[in-house]
Amino acid sequence: MVLLLQIPLGEGSDVFWVFFSMNVVFLLMSYIPMFPAFWRLRKHDNRSRVFRAPFEGKVLAVALAIPVVELVLSIVATIVPLNSSPAEMAKLPILAGVVIGLLLGEVSRLISRRGRSVDNPGVGARGSGYFAPKQ
Repeated sequence: MVLLLQIPLGEGSDVFWVFFSMNVVFLLMSYIPMFPAFWRLRKHDNRSRVFRAPFEGKVLAVALAIPVVELVLSIVATIVPLNSSPAEMAKLPILAGVVIGLLLGEVSRLISRRGRSVDNPGVGARGSGYFAPKQ
């Protein structure tokens, strides 16, 4: 794969920056599900915790939506060419690498899922599963 990326890129230093940018994009993408997960935990499992968010209801939803929108916009600004200048068109290998990486991840997830009757055995209703307290 590295050799395939070097063909359209040219110099070896360009390959480093492509992989660096792809790493940044995947890192930013990993933070996106954390905000909806936080909101869901506060909404459906509202118990006393050490840390409490200062907002509730619709204000909490807006406070959690703002970082998600900022993350998505920063990902778009990182990988999508916004005009046809040479500097912006240099983002195309990054975009291709991210799309290929996402597709390979989904294919591996679907292949590893074959033969399982339960999608996530550790997650269930009211904490049932591997991590549930013994009664």
